[in-house]
Amino acid sequence: MSEAVQKNAGTIALIVAIIALVSSLVPQINELRRDFGRNVSYPANGQGGAPGGRPGGMGPGGMGPGGPGMMRGFGPSQETIAKFAERLKLYDEALKTAQGEELLKMRVERDAIKLMTLRMENGGRRIAPGLSEALLKMRAILACPKASALEKNQAEIDYYQQLDRFRGEKEAFIGATEAFKDYPKTAASDNDLANLLAAELQR
Repeated sequence: MSEAVQKNAGTIALIVAIIALVSSLVPQINELRRDFGRNVSYPANGQGGAPGGRPGGMGPGGMGPGGPGMMRGFGPSQETIAKFAERLKLYDEALKTAQGEELLKMRVERDAIKLMTLRMENGGRRIAPGLSEALLKMRAILACPKASALEKNQAEIDYYQQLDRFRGEKEAFIGATEAFKDYPKTAASDNDLANLLAAELQR
């Protein structure tokens, strides 16, 4: 290979690497732009990466203590809340006889449902998984012997990206995660889940 060809090959490789890097940053840039827009429009209410319930019943577009001029938001209906409570009881019953991998899988699913019921009890307008659920998912996948290295890496990326965008007290949240070090092999109590979510929602 001539010196000119080698030089061109190096240039092409550099351009390809730059394009790949820019492409990988596009989702993060878009997310930051959305977060910035929420901050400007809805002061003192936003939380990046954790679109679940917020104290005082405020979510994006809610009418409440956040100030006038915001679009009206809607919370979950009583029927929805009741169905979540029913599902939680069904999981509790099923867990009494579950074993092995099925037990661990159902434990994570049950705890995610518990977190959602806690979000609704906190008056959240948009009820969706947030930083606490990302932690459960990461712990579960890291503990799964069948999970691939790529799956484990992605679960860690998902969690740490949400933690990077977290606008609450990171030390308090990380402190609450100590109860989940051996999760899901060691079950988390409802109090552990409540403390975790409280640390996520704290302002």
